Amino acid sequence: MSTPPDPRHHQPYGRPAHPMHPYGPPPKKNGAKTALIVGAVLTGLCVLGSIIAAVRGTGTPAAKTSAPAGHQVRFEATAQSGRLTMVNWSILEDASVETDPTSPWTKTVTLETAAGLVGINASGTGTVTCRLLVDGKVVDEGSSEGTVNCSRVLSS
Repeated sequence: MSTPPDPRHHQPYGRPAHPMHPYGPPPKKNGAKTALIVGAVLTGLCVLGSIIAAVRGTGTPAAKTSAPAGHQVRFEATAQSGRLTMVNWSILEDASVETDPTSPWTKTVTLETAAGLVGINASGTGTVTCRLLVDGKVVDEGSSEGTVNCSRVLSS
């Protein structure tokens, strides 16, 4: 008389059992998609924090820069390794996400309003640097491993 098969080792469709994962190995993760999601979440948190600070008036004087309508905003991002995975930039009227952009990356836009939040979030391999310029003046810059944010609340 034979013993019945152990149901813990039964596999559908005749696939062999995997000792740690009864239904086969786990799926591979997509690192670029994860970086994009993390970058978008971080950008959202930075934008929300900047808006709250502007509404409450708790921003430091250095956090506010005067920029009348029609002035230029330049976003810059570089990766020390030469590989950016994602750049997300935004102004009050417009925003965009670019995946796998060439490093160094730049974007120049014209403000349609005198006040608002402008920002950039960049992700890449190694040290990533961002710079935010209004009318040719650097108003924020930063460097970090993997992901970096630069933002500024512009007031009239």
